[in-house]
Amino acid sequence: MYNLHVRKGFTLIELLVVIAIIGLLATIAVVSLNVARNKSKATKVIGDVRQIRTALEMWYNDKGTYPTSTDWSTGVLATGGITYLNPIPTSPVTNARYSYGASGTSDYFIPYSLGVNYNGVTVATATARGMGI
Repeated sequence: MYNLHVRKGFTLIELLVVIAIIGLLATIAVVSLNVARNKSKATKVIGDVRQIRTALEMWYNDKGTYPTSTDWSTGVLATGGITYLNPIPTSPVTNARYSYGASGTSDYFIPYSLGVNYNGVTVATATARGMGI
């Protein structure tokens, strides 16, 4: 004989357990994504600062002095028909072009922020100088 009361499908408890597990996995994925995004920004800042320092050192090798803040303010680091950096990068943390200051003709400083704790550098602004970061 056939049993007319046989039910097929999931119970409400089973569905709630599956939804809870999916929610937990989604939360873990979002947190991991944010950590990766912050590390990516910090890595870009470090790369930008290295690129800027390289351009400044090439300028120094050619001119014997570092550029002035006026040279920097154009958004392109170029002089005498030579382009050293075009355009000056924009920080992914501040969404603004990196600032630059010349302290005389033999030194410079570039304040920057990683936005996260990264390799011992905290959220606070750090400074790249002519003598190193």
